[in-house]
Amino acid sequence: MTLRDAVADPGNSCPDRQSRLAKLNSELVDAKAWYWALRMKTPGFSAQNLERNPGSEIADPGLKARFYKLLAFFYETGTAMPPDQERLSAVIALIKMERKVADECGLS
Repeated sequence: MTLRDAVADPGNSCPDRQSRLAKLNSELVDAKAWYWALRMKTPGFSAQNLERNPGSEIADPGLKARFYKLLAFFYETGTAMPPDQERLSAVIALIKMERKVADECGLS
């Protein structure tokens, strides 16, 4: 049995999921930068173990620049307040979703 004529799951196409990721990245850019800055300061962290560079999944060039600016600031100063638990959980979910969409749809 083949599913080539099956109806697509509405809202679950690659463009739909990439659009949701773009919206979430826009909403969580500060918390995501904080998360990665903290993670990069963790003893034993190695960039060589990453599958993708943090921020490479952000398609909007302006948002990507903002992410890297915040990441550098948080990493260098360590002065940022951590996001609340709800935002931190949302960032972790976003990162997992990005990995899944990248694996299934590729990076946009």
